[in-house]
Amino acid sequence: MSRIAISWLSGPLAVSCRSFKTKTSVAQEAAAKKAAASVAGGRDPYGLFKQAINHRINGHFTKMIAMREAAVAALPEALQQEARLPDMTLLPIQRRIFTETAPIPDFQAKLLRPAGQE
Repeated sequence: MSRIAISWLSGPLAVSCRSFKTKTSVAQEAAAKKAAASVAGGRDPYGLFKQAINHRINGHFTKMIAMREAAVAALPEALQQEARLPDMTLLPIQRRIFTETAPIPDFQAKLLRPAGQE
């Protein structure tokens, strides 16, 4: 914050119009930030949280890969070769619009009517 001082004001109004950022307030803010950082060992708590989530997700992916490899190994030799080939077939196009409400009766007919007709 910047220092705002109006010299022609006096009394309680002058105190409310002045804003100071002193060396002690800066030092107190720095000490508060340092204390908050020391709680998490100098690391950002949100960053630690996100890192834990990523670690859990990657662990799950590793387990899924290991289960896939075990399933392929359990197949007969002829099917193992085919199972290891990537499947490049296209997925079907999803054209349905999902809604949480029931269909409105005669909605398409209402759209086709010219404006002003009910």
